[in-house]
Amino acid sequence: MAGADLTTFLALEEDAALADAAAAVWRPPSIAAFLDMRYVLSHLGRGGALPEEPELSQASLPEDIDLDVSGGDLPDHLLPPALRPTEKRMLDTLSDWPWISPLHLRRLLGFSGARLSQV
Repeated sequence: MAGADLTTFLALEEDAALADAAAAVWRPPSIAAFLDMRYVLSHLGRGGALPEEPELSQASLPEDIDLDVSGGDLPDHLLPPALRPTEKRMLDTLSDWPWISPLHLRRLLGFSGARLSQV
């Protein structure tokens, strides 16, 4: 930002969110001085345009979702709510250690061999 062709003041988000107008948390990128909000606002040039958001379109509710899917053809977007906690725990473990062996996975989760195969 030091080379930008516009007036810029920077602050850490946490400092700016917790500060009042008198707190010196703002600084220009070119020098190591901290400034308060009143000083910063007094040195910004007049003019320019405020950003404009596009007009909101009317929202419509989504169609009802048929959760009674037979034959195991569950759409991808319905998979997370369809999984049981045990299955989610196994997927979490597999995502943390994708190359884990079945033996180590079984021991880590505390499953028997048959239960691991079932899940």
